[in-house]
This record gives sequence, C-alpha cells and structure tokens, in this order.
Amino acid sequence: MTTFEKNKNILEENGVQVHQDRKGGEVELECYTPAGEDMIFTLDELTAECLCDYIESFDINENVLMWWQNGGSGVPFSNIKEHYEDYEKWLDGLMHIADEMD
Repeated sequence: MTTFEKNKNILEENGVQVHQDRKGGEVELECYTPAGEDMIFTLDELTAECLCDYIESFDINENVLMWWQNGGSGVPFSNIKEHYEDYEKWLDGLMHIADEMD
C-alpha cells in the first residue's frame, strides 16, 4: 500500500472525504465540524505535513468573523464563543488524524 493510499484510508475512516482526479499532487478534503459546518479545503499533497501546515495556518478568528459580520445568519450558535470552540474542536480532531498519517 502506498503512503497516499494509507493516508486516504486514515482520513476516510475518520469521516473525511478525499477528492482527487489523479494520484499525486493537489487533493481536496471535505469534512464537518462537530456542529456540522461543511469544511472543504485543499492540500498540496496528502501528507501529515501538509495537513499540519493547513491546521497551523487556519485562522479561527477570520473564519468566525466572516460568519458573524453578516449577523450570524445560518450559524448554528447562539454566540461567537461557541463558534470559536467548534473550530477549535474540529482542528484538534484533524491534528489527531494527522498524527496517524505518514
């Protein structure tokens, strides 16, 4: 089994959908936060290092403010703190998945 296949299996076992036209290169991942927000993002390669880089560069403040600047329309939270905590839990879960990957 290749590293790509192993990492793809780990992600899929953890509820992350992996979309790619061909093996190698850029890959799109889709998953949900604990509260159910659909998160779609792209990695240059399907590696733990690329996933960790994404996690470390994810700006929770920017993403939360993007939703709440429009009055919180469509947000399943009663306040910004809950939304922030949802992203923290989601990123923590992704980090645990990255720990299993090569």
